[in-house]
Amino acid sequence: MWVEIHFPDVILLINLKFKKGMKKVFLTGFLAITALLFSCDKEESKTTATTTQSLTEKRTLLCALPWKQSSSIFSNDTVQPVERIQECDKDDIVQYFEDGSVKFVGGDVLCFDESSKFSASAFWKFDATGTKLSVSMQPNNFEEQYTDYIELLTKDKLILSSKYTENGITTVYKSTFIH
Repeated sequence: MWVEIHFPDVILLINLKFKKGMKKVFLTGFLAITALLFSCDKEESKTTATTTQSLTEKRTLLCALPWKQSSSIFSNDTVQPVERIQECDKDDIVQYFEDGSVKFVGGDVLCFDESSKFSASAFWKFDATGTKLSVSMQPNNFEEQYTDYIELLTKDKLILSSKYTENGITTVYKSTFIH
């Protein structure tokens, strides 16, 4: 008996020559193991994608289009994760450029009054491994900088996180940006 099994990227054709009862046991076990292997493979590729991209690929993805923040999660040792983004922040734009500059532009939805509209320029760089993104207000002076860990960078999504400890309490910020 031939069995054809379809997966998203693969079709398996298996010739089964077992006794009647063994076919069902074999198929059930085979499908369970195969599904587990395929699902583990996909999860692994998601978590390693950011670390396996070259710096050139990351630079291209980061600079391709302007980013808008869609989420800002705050948590610490005493507070469960809380969404902190306001509607007025969601139309603000962050644009990274190939020359190492970055521009922040406040959108039309203001958090306060007209005086809260803003535009600022700064400078950015990756660390040697491309797992950290640093922003500084002064060119070539990244000693006084703001550094985030890059958790995910794809053509459609950028997830940055930062963590610091003060008075024994560790605080984590996780920001998600989309185009």
